[in-house]
Amino acid sequence: MLEDRFRDWAAADLSEIQKTSIPFGKYGPANFPPSGKKIYDLPLEYLLWFSHKGFPQGRLGELLRMVCQMKADGCDEIFDHFRKQKR
Repeated sequence: MLEDRFRDWAAADLSEIQKTSIPFGKYGPANFPPSGKKIYDLPLEYLLWFSHKGFPQGRLGELLRMVCQMKADGCDEIFDHFRKQKR
């Protein structure tokens, strides 16, 4: 069913968001060793900057765009489960 496929896609995207760190810039490994800040913990202002300047190419850009949209829509609590697991 389409509903099941959508659920699987969303779960896969969220799993990838949970594992992905920003590899460059203000929140990258140089300032947040060893691998940079997780993209779901990036401030909305930083993500909005990308939305105006252009998201990176490829999968990282797609994931950043998703996180930006979720945070802009007021859904940051979706990531609370990840934050609890990280502790």
